[in-house]
Amino acid sequence: MDSHFDSFLLEYITKDYADKSEKTFKQTVNYLEKDKITCQKVVTAYEAFNECMMVYPITTDNFLSGERIPIIEAEETNEILLFQVFSGMYKLSFQLLREILELVLLQFHLYFEDDKKYLRNWLNGDVNTPFKREMKKALHKSEAYKLANPKFNLDSQLDIIYKSLSGYIHTQGIKYSHKALKNSNRPVFSEKSLIKFTDIYFDTIKYGISLIAINFPNAIIPLPIFAKFGYNAPFSFIDEQKVHKIRSIFTKAELLELEDLASKNESFLDLKSSVENMPDLTHDEIIKTSELSDLRVSASPNAVESAIKASNEIDEAKLKKL
Repeated sequence: MDSHFDSFLLEYITKDYADKSEKTFKQTVNYLEKDKITCQKVVTAYEAFNECMMVYPITTDNFLSGERIPIIEAEETNEILLFQVFSGMYKLSFQLLREILELVLLQFHLYFEDDKKYLRNWLNGDVNTPFKREMKKALHKSEAYKLANPKFNLDSQLDIIYKSLSGYIHTQGIKYSHKALKNSNRPVFSEKSLIKFTDIYFDTIKYGISLIAINFPNAIIPLPIFAKFGYNAPFSFIDEQKVHKIRSIFTKAELLELEDLASKNESFLDLKSSVENMPDLTHDEIIKTSELSDLRVSASPNAVESAIKASNEIDEAKLKKL
């Protein structure tokens, strides 16, 4: 490659872009320190999403099978997305947000898929990731979703959010272009674009969290986890503080609806009763649970598997039925 072009690539494109991204990142942080409303929406959605990803059931089977790959990918994409929007790469951020939505939908598609060979074929790349319309149909395999859909207009919400985000994938007119978002061919701060992104980010993340809270109500209903399990809570069980972070993304009216749906979810009620009827741990037993908890930070796959087996004192079948 020509040395002149090498220099141009490094100095003008790479370094210039990096410098402007760093500057924009600082401007975004400074702006959010002043705009408390926008900042709170970002923080609320981000924290609630991270906690909610831990609620999706983790069993020995789905941990080792790769079924949870979409939700793991969604969590990492969320990290990348916020870095991009803070750096002034707004269009890419909208595109990544649609990917997060699709990954959450895909996770439920795999969860409700009756043909277990499909998962293996998908993991091997032998079948395409399904279209949105197919994943939307899969949601209706859940009785909890069918009850919640008319209360929250979930199908309509999905269509509206997806259509809006798709405009940035296909550049559906000038308003979905880089020019409209930042009027520059380099990263620059745009208050208007940041607020616009924050609004749809909040709605999209809230929709994904709604799907999890509807199907797995322990996302929004606190259980006495520490009293029963100490530091070694089963995977997919979160403490009251984390539940509160998830609940914070919903309005009081929405929480009442979700709580009502949870009260009709027999699988969740069975699980809730199982946890609440367990004896509280003694002080010494709680101390001992920290030893098992240490296994979770080990890099060894065997240690992780052992931690899963040791943690899930409640029958895994109950988790799968949630």
